[in-house]
Amino acid sequence: MKKSIIRFTTVLLIFVVLFSFPVCAFADDEVYNLEHTMNIGDEVEIKSLLPESHKEENFRVCSEVSDVVSIVDGQKIVAVNEGVITFTVESYSCDNYYNEYYDDTPSYGINEVVTATYNITITVNKAIENDIHESKPDNNKKNDKPLTIKGEVLPYCKGIAKMSLTHSNLKRVVYGKSVMGKPLEAYEIYNKSKNNKYKKTLFIDFAIHGFEDEYYRDGKVLVKEAVRLVKYFTEHSSTLKNYRLIIVVCANPDGTFDGRNNSRANSRAFGRCTAKHVDMNRDFRRFRGKETRALKKYILKSDTDLYINCHGWENQVIGSRKLNRIIRSSHNLRRTQNDVYCYNQGFAIGWVHRELGIPVALLEYKNTSSVSTKKDIKMIKNIVKKY
Repeated sequence: MKKSIIRFTTVLLIFVVLFSFPVCAFADDEVYNLEHTMNIGDEVEIKSLLPESHKEENFRVCSEVSDVVSIVDGQKIVAVNEGVITFTVESYSCDNYYNEYYDDTPSYGINEVVTATYNITITVNKAIENDIHESKPDNNKKNDKPLTIKGEVLPYCKGIAKMSLTHSNLKRVVYGKSVMGKPLEAYEIYNKSKNNKYKKTLFIDFAIHGFEDEYYRDGKVLVKEAVRLVKYFTEHSSTLKNYRLIIVVCANPDGTFDGRNNSRANSRAFGRCTAKHVDMNRDFRRFRGKETRALKKYILKSDTDLYINCHGWENQVIGSRKLNRIIRSSHNLRRTQNDVYCYNQGFAIGWVHRELGIPVALLEYKNTSSVSTKKDIKMIKNIVKKY
């Protein structure tokens, strides 16, 4: 009798445990083999790769990915390195369930039903372009002469590199090479209506840090913004009036496109730092970095009148009071640090201000989603107007 009671109690306990927790029910799900090709630096939403009938369902990445791609927030694929990777994604639906036992004790839970499995193969190609060819427009077709940019062009910059061949008011400058041999690219934009003549130079650089602490290689957001500004002001150069606008699209290309982490300067720091582990925005005293020295030389050579150093994502501006006021109002930034230059910390604005005695600012966008070409255009136009 005692054994029967024990046996009954054991079975009852097992029953209660099994039915008191969420149940994951797996149906006979469909299996899809999907392929997608990307270039280094490209991004794509996982949902956009799924069949139309499954795009509204929940999904999750079920296998590890290598360093070929990065998964951001479980939603987005970012192409990181050249190669091929296959990983698995499941889509699933959720249903609530309710159980009532013999003693009227209710139990609630969720049934997760897998509706489909996707084996996604991503092929990532090298994004750097070689030897861009273009023809300069001419009314007489026979006089068209093919022009060529020799060597590499950074990711995202192919379009503006081509523009430099066909637009007389846009000049592409390679002011040096990175540790890994990438071009340090700048674009000089002139007012075409004034025959490219200018009286002042506004110098802006982007992506001195490849990692800016929001997500993996988020410095690419700044590179894309730089490219958009080059395009806009090349096509609307009259808004520059008596200014020449110089934009360094990516001051730290190795860290931005090949970096691994946002570590500050140490023996493994590569991403925020250069391939030689140098934090460029702490290096404008000692100038240990190859990229830092090249940028310094280019700033001096350019006879710069105003300087802006663009970062993320601290929602503030640091530097000269008047310039700060223009930048803050254009971007609606939370915080301003006026007449602060961080000389001793090796900041770029500190060295430029001390060396040239010109207005400088370190712009910290609020976050990646706040980077606005419209606001940056407004900022630049206001600077041209008020200086």
